[in-house]
Amino acid sequence: MASFNKIMIIGYLGRDPELRHTPQGTPVCDFSLATTERRKDRSGGIQEVTTWFRVSLFGRQAEVASQYLTKGVDGQRGSYADKPGGSWDRCTVPDPGPGCRAGKGGRSAGCGGR
Repeated sequence: MASFNKIMIIGYLGRDPELRHTPQGTPVCDFSLATTERRKDRSGGIQEVTTWFRVSLFGRQAEVASQYLTKGVDGQRGSYADKPGGSWDRCTVPDPGPGCRAGKGGRSAGCGGR
């Protein structure tokens, strides 16, 4: 019986993707992705544990990733007061444009852009 394993990693790019080609001409895109998990230790303090993943994509996925993925997000962050003693934070991020993550029915769901 065959098995199929699939994982989804949601994190931060460590660097911009690098596109290269194999001697046979197949596109390959390499990048690193970091996830950070926050958990309590035995003494009750919060610890952050960062795990790094090396990712390699091939073919059309490699081309799309190298075109649309970039490290960081352009945007604005600010704190605002709405009434005496009350405040809130806001982060404004522009529309990323075309996406590279497939949503329902294979449609693009967006992932970041240049």
